[in-house]
Amino acid sequence: PTPTTTVSKNGSSPQQQGTNTKAKATRRRSRAKAGVAKLKKDPKAPRRFKSAFIFFSTEKHKEIRKRMGKQGAKEKTTIVAKMVSEAWKGLPPNERAIWEEKARKDKERFEAEKSTYKGPWRVPVERPQRDPNAPKRPISAFLLFSNSNRSGVKQRFPEATNADVSRTLAALWKELPKDARQVYEEQEQKLRQEYKVAVAKFRAQEKAKLLLPQPSQPQRAAAALPTVCEQSVDTLSWNSMLRAGDESVFP
Repeated sequence: PTPTTTVSKNGSSPQQQGTNTKAKATRRRSRAKAGVAKLKKDPKAPRRFKSAFIFFSTEKHKEIRKRMGKQGAKEKTTIVAKMVSEAWKGLPPNERAIWEEKARKDKERFEAEKSTYKGPWRVPVERPQRDPNAPKRPISAFLLFSNSNRSGVKQRFPEATNADVSRTLAALWKELPKDARQVYEEQEQKLRQEYKVAVAKFRAQEKAKLLLPQPSQPQRAAAALPTVCEQSVDTLSWNSMLRAGDESVFP
């Protein structure tokens, strides 16, 4: 019998999809290694136009869920999407023309905004800065094993590259007996428990900082005034001469 190959909607087989996924991951790693920031669409850029089906689908989703009542709120999105697709296929031409007109106007809107837009279309993704005082995540059992045995593998294979060493460690980890692997897994669990405690403590400290009373405006103003120790020697001498009635000050 001839073997059958499953093909997706876009015409690619599972093997091709896997290859594409690996290629995308490789490109992401290359960009990260080169210091290229991940990009996203600029929020200020013109919003892309919608198709007639998207306009119809948005309204039909709401209509179907409302008609189904409580069950509609719990129904899977895939089930509702299938119902929307069937409704679109059975839509009369005169009703479909209404949604196509909406799509046409939306495309005109996009083209008009696009012609006058001068800003960037894609901007770097701003990643949140990690608090340097926050606890570090625990490493996995495999990384614990790798850290313990990496130097030994390098000594045994001095000509091996870092990638070769990593592959060797991965192979050794797969062949590691269950009792030996359990040692590293127990270490990982211990580190995870310590991490949970440290995170809870860190969050409590951060929350306590937010709850501290903030100084009022008069207190801040008083704190900004110079103290006696901060005054200059000339100012102190001037004040003492005024109190003593120095004749050199009042001729």
